[in-house]
Amino acid sequence: MFDQFGIGGLFANPNGGNSATPSVPIQFMTVQDVSVECDQKLVEMMGQDKGPDDVAPSDMTVKCKAAFGRLDVNAYNAIMFGETISSGISVSVPYPGIQAAIAASVTPTVPGSGTWLEDGGVYYTTTGQPLKRVASSPSTGQYSVSAGVYTLNSGDIAQGNAQFYFAYTLTAGQTMTVHNQLQGFGPTFEAYLSMPFQGNFGNGNNGIHLYLARFSKTSWPLKRNGFVISDFEFTSYPNAAAKWFDLFEDDTF
Repeated sequence: MFDQFGIGGLFANPNGGNSATPSVPIQFMTVQDVSVECDQKLVEMMGQDKGPDDVAPSDMTVKCKAAFGRLDVNAYNAIMFGETISSGISVSVPYPGIQAAIAASVTPTVPGSGTWLEDGGVYYTTTGQPLKRVASSPSTGQYSVSAGVYTLNSGDIAQGNAQFYFAYTLTAGQTMTVHNQLQGFGPTFEAYLSMPFQGNFGNGNNGIHLYLARFSKTSWPLKRNGFVISDFEFTSYPNAAAKWFDLFEDDTF
């Protein structure tokens, strides 16, 4: 018998399927909530009476939900998508863009000494109106761009400044690219849900061990005034040894 208060922890360890590169154990950080729902279907044998003559347990499912605030591309890769993580990132210039004085030729400064990748539009700073992109020889209100060098019309110089948006690459960081894989592709993992209330590990160390699981759903809900809390749902099922889950408690109080 044990009491539990608050959230303990969630640990997942890849153990099969299509392994990610790299395939690493995952400690979920800044966990918001974790829940395990065990749902067993009951089949009733009905006769002429109102009530059943017997009730037998049938199909059972074990579904889990969690939410965490410390986002980690390795976590998504290792236990959800099974892809390969590569070095470097591609990112876009956020609002309000890179401001520069309008001239016949403008090369906006790429943040972080990155490399320009793709145009994202040009806007007048004073009015917020967009300029139209053309292939070459822009007229007033137009621009063309090649390899990060923007060409504008001299008639727009009187507008003063413009805001430049674009995507660029950085050598720092890491990227997971999710591909359109065949159905059935993905890693499996085991999971430990710890409940260490009223005691450190070894005393009051209770929890659930799920032997085999696959992820089913995740999200990245960006909010105007709040942190991104990523939801994560997965389903557990028996492993090859018919072991499904352990519910354990430390009774050494």
